[in-house]
Amino acid sequence: MANVKAPGSFLYPDNFLSSKTQTSSMKKLYLILALLLATVFSYAQTINFCAKAGINFSTLYLNTPNSAGNGQYIAGFNAGAIVDIGFANFLIQPGLLYSVKGQKVEVFIGDGNQQGPSVVSGTERLNYLELPVNFLYVIKEIKFAKVYVGGGPYVGYGLSVSVSADGKTTSYSFNKFQSNPDYGLNALLGAEFKNRILVDAGYGFGLGNVSDGNTLQNRVISVSVGYMIK
Repeated sequence: MANVKAPGSFLYPDNFLSSKTQTSSMKKLYLILALLLATVFSYAQTINFCAKAGINFSTLYLNTPNSAGNGQYIAGFNAGAIVDIGFANFLIQPGLLYSVKGQKVEVFIGDGNQQGPSVVSGTERLNYLELPVNFLYVIKEIKFAKVYVGGGPYVGYGLSVSVSADGKTTSYSFNKFQSNPDYGLNALLGAEFKNRILVDAGYGFGLGNVSDGNTLQNRVISVSVGYMIK
């Protein structure tokens, strides 16, 4: 992955928005969010909390004027918690997850004893704190489980990056070479069992460009297992 700079900040004139107006706007936003949350919870038939963890298979989709395609997949993991808000045939699952994404890369390593740098295979891991909100429809309810399908948006804040190659690992701040935050859409298929076990498989389709150069977008296949706490 080529080194790129994080996008710069925009500078607004001093009178663009007064402090009073900002405070008023934030209060209105918090009030709207609180009302929406109260409405959802008041109509919910069940509200459960779920701890979950699983494995990610991820890559980065590269899109340039001359070529486009996925890199090689690597394995990572996801772990965190969701709130399962249940209605008659519908579920809403907001969550907060730690998610490791990335891809295989070629790393150039300089050597003073050689005429030029050597190229070795390595991995680049992008570590995110991710907030998904999935809207799910129960397509089948049987004696011991209910099966659902759906999806929704996510926003991920990049925490750090690590590059491993030739037996060495280098870690650095996410904003040094990558853009922040990431965002995209999830598709999800899963089942909730009567013994409180949850199993799901998903695909994360990144829409945000994690680089300010060529377009690089996250692509993630995930499989997770969770346990409902009622």
